[in-house]
Amino acid sequence: MKRGFTLVELIGTIVILGIIIGIVYPIINNSFNSTKKELSAQQINALEEVARLWGVKNPDQLSESQVKYLTINELKTSGLIENKTVLDTNTLENITGCIKIEYSNSSNQYLYKYGEYGVSCN
Repeated sequence: MKRGFTLVELIGTIVILGIIIGIVYPIINNSFNSTKKELSAQQINALEEVARLWGVKNPDQLSESQVKYLTINELKTSGLIENKTVLDTNTLENITGCIKIEYSNSSNQYLYKYGEYGVSCN
């Protein structure tokens, strides 16, 4: 009666596991990456929505002729977001951008867009 596995059986098992991992890993990795992108887009949409609330509460600070750059710190001090660090979901570092608020004559409303605008957004 034979006990244990032969070398061929062990190598065959390792090869099969390697093939399975080679097939499954890219699928799981793509899933994680797409989830990160979706989460980042949702976070930006949430920041723009909070900025819209800020605009409703502070209409005196908006101008139809000037662009307003609203920082994350301003949203924190206004009490619209928690006074915690807001992290970029892709890099896990502090968000450095701000929300650009400008008036659109064509739509007759203010437009809110998050981005890195090269201005001090801290």
